[in-house]
Amino acid sequence: MILRTFFLWLVFAPTALAVEIHLEADNKSLQEGESVGLYLSIVDGMARGTPRPPIVDGLSIVSRGRRQSLVSINGKPTRTTTYTYALTGLQAGEYDLPAFAVNVNGQAYNTQPLRLTVSARAEAEKGGVEAGFAQEKMWVGQTVIY
Repeated sequence: MILRTFFLWLVFAPTALAVEIHLEADNKSLQEGESVGLYLSIVDGMARGTPRPPIVDGLSIVSRGRRQSLVSINGKPTRTTTYTYALTGLQAGEYDLPAFAVNVNGQAYNTQPLRLTVSARAEAEKGGVEAGFAQEKMWVGQTVIY
């Protein structure tokens, strides 16, 4: 029994000790109202629960789910779990997105912080919606297209 436990430890210890955590964004420079993908990847580890993003005034971070992959290279299996978030710039400015705190395999890990720039949207780019009736005078019961 002791030999079996020791053997299992030898097999799984290297993967348990090699946990990597990465935080990446599709783009680190965005405009007000623009959304980009934000990805938290955990390599060779399993997070306990869904990692919660930090709260930053001027940014919105919303969870969009997770995906998992298992790849074997030269006989060594590597499991990657990626949590996907939608990052939206709400207000122009420079932002330091603090580290995500993640519990992986019972141990606390932190991602690296991420520097983001949100620029003001140009006046010409600010869209809008206008609504109105094509006719100035209408009567009760008239059909109009709005």
